[in-house]
Amino acid sequence: MADEIIDSSCRDAVKIINTKLTQFNLESSSKIDYVTAKLEDVERKLKAAIVEESGSKEQDKLLAALSKCLGDMSKADMERTGAGNRGNYATLTDLTIFAMPILEKHGLSFRMEPIEKNDGDYLRSVLGHSSGQWNSSICKITVDYKNAQDANQAYGKALSYMKKYVFGSYFCIHTGKE
Repeated sequence: MADEIIDSSCRDAVKIINTKLTQFNLESSSKIDYVTAKLEDVERKLKAAIVEESGSKEQDKLLAALSKCLGDMSKADMERTGAGNRGNYATLTDLTIFAMPILEKHGLSFRMEPIEKNDGDYLRSVLGHSSGQWNSSICKITVDYKNAQDANQAYGKALSYMKKYVFGSYFCIHTGKE
């Protein structure tokens, strides 16, 4: 679907640009400015379209596998078994070590990636199934720059927390006394 959106948007952009350039007798620098502005607009729209795409058309196999997977995940008590903070809470590493074998058993994969949209940074999560079915969601990353010594450290901390909470909530895993 993303490829269709890209192809259609690119064809439309080229038509608009060609029409406008032939309608107006612009100087070369004005033509370049016009084309640049149009291409930036197309790029912005394409990024938004790709980010908003939320899953495959069919999701029956994905949801059936997820249901079985969640049954296995419900046996976790990460508060007692988490290595982080002397067992008071689970780290993202604790969660992934516990969950990955269960995901694999049911033909599932899970990945997270930071993405940038016009209004800020987001974490995109994608749950995939061996059948090719998939689902994704995005969550806004809120960074506290005021209390941080370093902007990169503040962003990294916010991203790490978001990954942990998204992973835990996706698979209904209690992460501890936080």
